[in-house]
Amino acid sequence: MVASVVGLSTVLFALNVGPVGAAQVARPVPPKDFQFGTRGASLAIAGGRTVRIPITIRRGKGFTSKVTFTIVNPFQGVEVSKEDVTVSGMTLVVAAQRDVTFQQGFIVITAKGGRKSRSLSVMASFRPEDPVDVAPDVAPEVDSDGIGAGVPPTSVVRNAAAGFGVVATITSSSTAVRGGDTLAFKVTIQRDATVIGPIKLSVTNSPVGLGTFFANEVIEGDEGALFLRASESAAPGQYSLSLQASTDKQSVTIQVPVTVS
Repeated sequence: MVASVVGLSTVLFALNVGPVGAAQVARPVPPKDFQFGTRGASLAIAGGRTVRIPITIRRGKGFTSKVTFTIVNPFQGVEVSKEDVTVSGMTLVVAAQRDVTFQQGFIVITAKGGRKSRSLSVMASFRPEDPVDVAPDVAPEVDSDGIGAGVPPTSVVRNAAAGFGVVATITSSSTAVRGGDTLAFKVTIQRDATVIGPIKLSVTNSPVGLGTFFANEVIEGDEGALFLRASESAAPGQYSLSLQASTDKQSVTIQVPVTVS
């Protein structure tokens, strides 16, 4: 059985632009701060294809620090790199091998500049090369200011928890997963001015046969991704996993509902 990922539409998501599902517009960048992002619809790539996605930086007044990018790529048979890196942004290059398997999930980009850190999760899906498919893959459009709205899932499941200056939120379009499949949750972290360091993610209460992994276990920006992979032998039933978002001293816990069928 070919493993697949369920639970999230194939969309591009830009951070720091408002709540999921809301009409979103670019907002002013505070002085000596920056935002970055892209704007587009779906990103679906067939085997043997390459897509280039412009990523744009918006700088607040007085922000002159160099911005560096790091990329977390959880996919097999997919090469993700950056090119044309300038003070204004970069181009994200996503190349799928011809024999890539069916996959869907997140590419997580973190930008650091000065003492600031921001994250962007690019949701992407991949499929093996189709000899009949000759239409080129199209990169998402980019808004003039580089910060825009993603296309949210049609049905959103959301839980949140707050404490010690942090609000942690999980979002998905489903909580159901079958044996052999993978369920994806977006994890969003909001911090107040008292929380500066990284946030570490961990999961407890995971039942036998339901594995968990993260796109980035330590979040230095604003967003990450949690994946739940059900084995063929996972027992059907309803479960509640505990996702912890922790600093060195404190943590908040959010419940993640999962139905294995």
